Amino acid sequence: MNPKTGNSMKELVSSTEQLRLETQEGRRGPENGASYVNRRKDSAQRRGASAEIGITVKVGNLAIAKADVIVNSTNTELDLSTSALSKAIVSVGGSIVQTQCKELFPRGMRNGDVVQIRTYVGKLRCKELHHCCLPNYKPHQHHEEVLRLTIHQCLQKASEAGHSSIAFPALGAGVRNYPPRAVTDVFRETIWEYSQLNPQTSLKEIMVVIFHKDQTILKAFIDTFDVDARYRRVTTLTEQKTEFFQGYLQLEVKQGDILTECVDAIVVPADSMSVSESSLRATGAMILPLPKPPTKTVTTPRQSLEYSMWKLISKCLCKADKDKAMSLAITYQSRNTHEESFILAFNKAIINNHDKFKCLRDVRLILAEPAAVAEAVQVFKETFGEASVRRYTISGLSILSNTWSEDLWDDMDDSDLTTPRVISGSEEEELTEIFRSSAGNTFEIVDILRIQNRDKYQQYQLLKQAMNTRPASERDIRLLWRGTNVEDIDDINAHGFDIPRSGDNDTNNGRGMSFATEASYATRDKYCHRDTNGIHYIYLCQVITGAPTKAEEKASAATVVVNDVETSSLYIVFRATHVYPQYLFAIKQLHCDNG
Repeated sequence: MNPKTGNSMKELVSSTEQLRLETQEGRRGPENGASYVNRRKDSAQRRGASAEIGITVKVGNLAIAKADVIVNSTNTELDLSTSALSKAIVSVGGSIVQTQCKELFPRGMRNGDVVQIRTYVGKLRCKELHHCCLPNYKPHQHHEEVLRLTIHQCLQKASEAGHSSIAFPALGAGVRNYPPRAVTDVFRETIWEYSQLNPQTSLKEIMVVIFHKDQTILKAFIDTFDVDARYRRVTTLTEQKTEFFQGYLQLEVKQGDILTECVDAIVVPADSMSVSESSLRATGAMILPLPKPPTKTVTTPRQSLEYSMWKLISKCLCKADKDKAMSLAITYQSRNTHEESFILAFNKAIINNHDKFKCLRDVRLILAEPAAVAEAVQVFKETFGEASVRRYTISGLSILSNTWSEDLWDDMDDSDLTTPRVISGSEEEELTEIFRSSAGNTFEIVDILRIQNRDKYQQYQLLKQAMNTRPASERDIRLLWRGTNVEDIDDINAHGFDIPRSGDNDTNNGRGMSFATEASYATRDKYCHRDTNGIHYIYLCQVITGAPTKAEEKASAATVVVNDVETSSLYIVFRATHVYPQYLFAIKQLHCDNG
């Protein structure tokens, strides 16, 4: 048995908490004795401080992912022959990957450890490997905390080494049997916490690469990140559409120079004079010449392929697979075939041969012009379907972070309740952006008040801390909207929402109050009555939602219920302590009535 594995889970969890405290302490500035003006200035800066990190969830082969760091999940003995991911990394990187593990870490590693190894050889498209090990999942054993610590260590080590990108597998969701939702929740919370505590990190891109057959895990990641207001989904990036899957084969189309591709085999046209033999030899790849098609059968775009160009490409692909090449790059340079017809021939070769390959897993089509890349993407999209990629950015919603606290409030003197106006600065910009993205341009913001209720906020914080002992899926915190009447504002600010008395939804779980995910829903007249000056009032609340229950189901301790767990825009809350009314918006309608 590995001597390092004897440490108890309690010690690992303790080290997790210590790391969190050390990280926070290292970034906590001296506030004692600071003037009120300086404290307010520092508060504004800290509210807007978060790392600008992109998060990508994608289907792919992690072993051939392009990132500065690739994270591998293995065992305590660092035996890379026991899991599919480790085997794939060794097959791409070469046996040196296993040799380095044994030479550098002869005693192996313990659960929760992360070891770093620089990569200098092989075809891995990374600068460094992070090997980690998780315990097999058992409920109520704090294994989610070990997962959180592992992810945090990987991020921290990558940043300390100056790297800008890191690619993870869905750690724990494979043979370790962690529930997919628990894994996605831990990834979401750990990435968010890291971005808030490390605004100067060198990391700019965090990827989670999921095997194409693991659709349940993919859906769990997408569902988790899509509904979280702290992550803004990016939908306009063209690079999302450049990778496709056919069986076990990953296909990538890109603009570039084939000589810069780190692959096992390169296919170049036999009639090409633009690439010298010495340049080809310098790549170290197997060189496969693509025979020249007959000149009398030149085709035009989108015509039927009257000659066997696709068969010529097929021979090159099969030859590379027979010679145990895992990756191959092919480029278009033939003078006797129109570029669009070459793309169609390549597409047909992939369709007819992908299920025959035993070794080949990564094929890249390298084209010179952006227009050709766009054409190829369209062809592959029609053939293989839309690439499974989601990209997000940290939205910078500091009002949801742990740094939003009483320490950042305006001076309250001896009062237990104040409602100062949010006039300018990063806080006002952030709140305006949240409202606009949720309500559109139907309303103008007249005023925003921050609700500073010391007693109610402390009660809410105590509940949040108590919820930390529960699984991550049961302690979700969301920003939700609730419209109100002007007559009720003072009472809500002072006492919170009186759900037992004022609840507006009767369900199997009792009387509850509805909160909306979109401001456009909460601003409807039946929820948000205007005053005599035509002003509507709407609260932006922090709500502990936990794992929602369907409205028709009975749940004795339900935090919330929803009509549809997957798509609900309305949460029904039963406990006033689960809601803190964080901001009050005064808004005025610009256009027609909001029905």
